[in-house]
Amino acid sequence: MQVVDLITEFLKNHKVKHVFGYQGGGILPLIHSICKSDSIDYVQTYHEQAAGFAADGYARITENLGVALATNGPGATNLVSAIANSYFDFSPCIFFTGQVNTFDINKVANVRQNGFQEIDTVSLVKDITKYAVRIEKESEILNELQKAYKIATTAPKGPVLIDLPLNIQKAEIDENLLKSHNVYSEVNNLSQKSINKFIEMLSNSVRPVVVAGGGIKLSGAQKEFAEFIEKTNIPRVSTLNGLDVYSKNNFGFCGLYGLNEANLAINKSDLLIIFGSRLSKRQIGIKDKYAPNAKIIQIDVNTDELGRVLENELSINADIKNFLSYLLQKLNSENLKNYNGWLEEIINLKQKYSSKIEYNNKDVRPVEFVKTVSNYISDSANIIFDVGQNQMWCAQALHVKKRQSIISSGGLGCMGFSLPAAVGAYYANGNQTIAFMGDGGLQMNLQELQLVSQNKLPIKIVVFNNTSLGMIQEVQMKFANKEYFGTKIGYSTVNLEKLANCYDINFVSIKNQNDIKTLEEKFKDNNSYIVEIVMTETPTRLQTQYDEVKEYEN
Repeated sequence: MQVVDLITEFLKNHKVKHVFGYQGGGILPLIHSICKSDSIDYVQTYHEQAAGFAADGYARITENLGVALATNGPGATNLVSAIANSYFDFSPCIFFTGQVNTFDINKVANVRQNGFQEIDTVSLVKDITKYAVRIEKESEILNELQKAYKIATTAPKGPVLIDLPLNIQKAEIDENLLKSHNVYSEVNNLSQKSINKFIEMLSNSVRPVVVAGGGIKLSGAQKEFAEFIEKTNIPRVSTLNGLDVYSKNNFGFCGLYGLNEANLAINKSDLLIIFGSRLSKRQIGIKDKYAPNAKIIQIDVNTDELGRVLENELSINADIKNFLSYLLQKLNSENLKNYNGWLEEIINLKQKYSSKIEYNNKDVRPVEFVKTVSNYISDSANIIFDVGQNQMWCAQALHVKKRQSIISSGGLGCMGFSLPAAVGAYYANGNQTIAFMGDGGLQMNLQELQLVSQNKLPIKIVVFNNTSLGMIQEVQMKFANKEYFGTKIGYSTVNLEKLANCYDINFVSIKNQNDIKTLEEKFKDNNSYIVEIVMTETPTRLQTQYDEVKEYEN
C-alpha cells in the first residue's frame, strides 16, 4: 500500500468521516486516496483557510479529530490563520500539507527556494501547533500519525501539522512491519489534599460564583458540571467559550461585553471558582478591580494557566471531568451550605441593573432580534458566531438550550470564521445550523457560499448589515475623534440580495422588528438562506455596563 492509503486507513480507524481541503499538485495523492475511500467524504472548500476553519468547527462539534488538507506553498500559508485559531481555541485538528519531493527541498542556507512552491511549513507553524513534523522517510509515517493523533486529542488539545513530501506520499509501504508507540499520558494530578481544600473553601463561602469556561467542553465534562451546579446550587456565569455549557443558575455572559448581572455577581462574590478559562483581558478587564473580595480557585488541565493572571488561593491541575467526577463523590449535605439567599440577591441585582442595551438604530434592534430568533432555533442546533458586534449581541442575548453547541473564534478572533465553521459543524452532525455574522465577516470568506449552494447545505446565514465594521467604528467614535477610516470611509458592502441570487441561495430581508416572525418557518425548512438584518445606522451602545456598575458601587 502507498503511504497515502495508510493515512486514509488511519483516519478511518479513528472515526474521521469528513476531511476538508483544497486540491493542489503537492497534496493530490492524499486527496485522491481519501476520495476513493468508502468511509470518508472529502469536502472541497473554495479556500484553504476555509478548509481549516471547517475542520475546526467539525472537531468542536464531534469532540473528535478535525482534518484539513492543503498543497505546498500558498496552500500551506493560507492555512496559517486556521491553524492559529485551532491552537488558541484548543481544537484537536491534524493539518496535512503537501511538500516538494525530498530531493528537491532546499538545503543551502542562503538560497531561499529550490523546488516550485517550496516553503518550510514546519518552521512557519512551530509556534502555533502542539507538534509539527515533516516526514523524511516513509517508514516514519505510522509512528508519526499515532503520535500526532495522541498529541492533538490529549489535553490541552490543539492542532498538529504533518508535512508530506510528494515522493513520500506515493511511496510503497508495508504497514505490518511498523511498530507503533504511544506518547503523552492523560493529565490527572488530583490529590485528596486539593479536594479537601476545595470543599473547605466552599463550606466557608457565603457568596460563591462559578465561572464556566471552554475547558469544560474540551474535557467532555458537561454532564458532571451540570450535576455539580445542581448539587451545590451555586450561581454561575459564562465566558464566551463556555456559553453552551448547560446548567441551572446561569446568569449569563460575563466580561467586558458581558451582562451586568453576571459582572455584578463576580464583583460581589467572596469565592470565585474558575473552570477551564484562560482569563483573557476581555474577560477580567482591570486586574486589580476584578472580584476584589473573592478568593480564587482555578481548575485547569494546563498548569501554566494556573495563577498566570490572578493570584489563586487554590490551583488544581487536572482534567476537569476527572476532577468533577471525584469531587461529586465527596460533596454531601454536611459540607454544603444553602445559597438560596445569595441567589435571590443576584436575581434582585439582575432586575435592578439588568443590561439596558439601547441602540441609536431606527430599524432592527439586534439584541431583541437575537432574543426572538432564539425561539426558532432547535434544541440541538449548531450556532456559530463570527467576530465583531454580532458576536457580542449573540453572547448577550441568545437563550441557550441544553443540547445546543456554540462555536466562535475566541482567542485569535478571526473575522470570516463563521461561514466555513458552520459548514464543518453541519457535516459533523447534520443538525440545524445557524451562522451569525456581520457584513464585514461575510466578505472575508464569501467564496464558501458556492459550497453551501452546490451541496444544498441548509445553513441559515444571518448577516447583521450595518454597512460598516461596527466594532472598530465604536472604537473610532470613542478614541479616534470619530474618524471612520476603513470602517465607513473606504468600506462598502455588497448587495446581499443580488449576492444570494448569484449563488442561488434563498434571501430574506428583515427591516424592522415585525419582520422577525417571518423567520420562524424558514428556520425549520431544509433550504439555505441569507438573512439580512438591515441597519441603516451603525448600532452603538448608549449606556454601558460600567455606568450601571458605577451606580451600584456608589
